[in-house]
Formats: sequence, C-alpha cells, structure tokens
Amino acid sequence: MDLEFNIIPLLPPIAGSPWTIKNLFELKEGERVLIEGNCFEHCWVQAQTGYAMNLKASLSGSPEGVRTDHITVRYNSFKKAGIGISICGLCDQAPQATNNFLVENNLFEEIGGPWGQGLLFALNGGPRDVYINHNTAFHDGTVITFDTTVNGYLSYTNNIQPHNLYGVKGAGTGVGKASLDAWTENYTFAGNVLVGGSANSYPPGNFFPASLNNVGFVDYNNSNYRLSGSSPYHNAGTDGKDVGVDLDLIQQYTYGCRTGVWNLATTSSTSSAAASSSTSSATSASSIGSTSSASSVASGTTTVGGSSTTVVASSTTTGAVEASDAVGMFSISAVFFSLLASVAI
Repeated sequence: MDLEFNIIPLLPPIAGSPWTIKNLFELKEGERVLIEGNCFEHCWVQAQTGYAMNLKASLSGSPEGVRTDHITVRYNSFKKAGIGISICGLCDQAPQATNNFLVENNLFEEIGGPWGQGLLFALNGGPRDVYINHNTAFHDGTVITFDTTVNGYLSYTNNIQPHNLYGVKGAGTGVGKASLDAWTENYTFAGNVLVGGSANSYPPGNFFPASLNNVGFVDYNNSNYRLSGSSPYHNAGTDGKDVGVDLDLIQQYTYGCRTGVWNLATTSSTSSAAASSSTSSATSASSIGSTSSASSVASGTTTVGGSSTTVVASSTTTGAVEASDAVGMFSISAVFFSLLASVAI
C-alpha cells in the first residue's frame, strides 16, 4: 500500500451537539504511508485520552498478517490536543511490531492544558526503528514515555521542547538516560533543546536552557519559532542546521489547511509520482464523505497518475476526492469541508 494523507485540516468543533472524541488520526494498518502538510487541531480527553495521532497495527476487523511500517509524518501542525503522537509496537494482538517511523519537521502547540495530560510522544509496546528529528513543541507534560515492551532503535535528535517534570521517562525507571538505557535496545539522543531539564540526567550533546526566553526564538509571543542568528542553537543541530522545526516548510506545506486556499503544487508527489510511472494510465476518481450543515466549503482539484478531477462542493457537502490508478496506488490530495471530526484508517 502507498498512501498520501496531506493538506487536510482536522478540526472537530468544540461546541454544539456531543461528539465521541477519540483521536484525530489513527492508523491501524499501513505500509509506506506519508502524512504531510496537515493541520491537526482540537482533540481532548473524552472517549480516549486525546491523542492527536495514534499509529499502531491492529487485528481488530483485519486478517492475520496486518502490518504497519515505513510511516513518515512531516510538515504538519498539531495544536490544542491532549497528547501529541502515540506509536505502539505490539498492540491489539498485532502479529508483529510496527517499525520504521520518521517524525520530522512538525510543530506542536498547546499540547496539554485544558486538552489533556500534555504528553508529547508515547512509545509503548516496543515499536522498532523510530526516528524523531527537527520538531518544535510546546507542551506541559512528559516528552517521551515508554511502557510494556522494550523498544528497538530510537533516534531522537534536534528537537526543541520543554522538559517539564519528567522529560524522558519509562515505566518504573528514572528520568533521561536511565529510561533510554532500559527501554530501548539502542538509541541516539543528541542535539535536543530540553528547556528546564538537567544535563546530569541525559547523554552528552544536548542543551538545557533555563527558560523558553533563553532559546532565542525570533518572536516567541507571535509564534515566530525560527531561531535568531544570535540563538545559541542556531546551526547547532547534529546536521549543522538550526535545532527545531523548519518553520518555512511548515508554513508552505500547511498553507491550504490553514487558509482554505488549496495550492496543490506545494504538496509532495510521492504516491502520485509512483502511480504515474506505472505502465497503465487508467485512473478513476470518486467522491467520499457525508453531508453536513456547514454553511460553506471549498472546492479544488486533485491529481493522481497524471489525471485531474475537479470538485465543486455544494454548501451541504463535507468530504474528499479520492483518486486511484489501476495498480491500486492512491492519494487523498484535498478535503472539501467546514467541519470534520475524526479520521481512522
């Protein structure tokens, strides 16, 4: 399976008729999945604990052999959620651990507070080969938790976040290096800014400013999280780049879901390029979604395998365009809606 999930704003309403709130995005099975350029917002403790994103493999309703691997999460905005991202290795009777995750260049804001516990990353059940790099987060809970099963390799590099009370903490183990040693088979933990943390608890090569004011953002109060030229973390990443998210890329890739103006040329073409290279040029498209009482929606064009489908949505339509080619590769390139609650794949 090759799947793109991009330029989609997921913002369930916070008032009106009761909603069953679980998570904004849940992946129970998938291989080679790209989650890019989306706006994930408004997820709180209700039916579940407020995960903005829940990645796992689940046998629920699926045949044996279900797999979740090679998942890329990049250039997304996460905001106003109880928990950031959960990655579970062996959950829900999965026959094999999930593996090969890249979480890179994402922005997390207002994680916790009235929305939930403020945990940034939950790594439970022993996922394998998890790479978390160049993210910037503002949350009020733990940075990483481990539980249930020892993880495979973990690379956590070049991220900016508050340390808060526990920072990196596994079940029954100490803060920082003690948990990394106990709960991973091997790890790289370097180039991170852990605001308010203690260098004594972590491997060398990380940074521990006393407050967010010491990070050196261009304009923290107005959400300009670029690092100034005078920031001690400018060009201080393990790759020679600024520590934290590339805000220019975030603004480019989330432009559509933030503004409602769909500039599909800015989105990745990973899946559609693969489809275009197929010997078959046959492409089909269908509308998916449901009706809504929303007062207005947007319109747009989606392209897969070199063919385009234009949708002009009425004021009562909530949904998306799905296009797939003859070899089964597909890309969800735009969603046309005003209110969308929760997506589970």
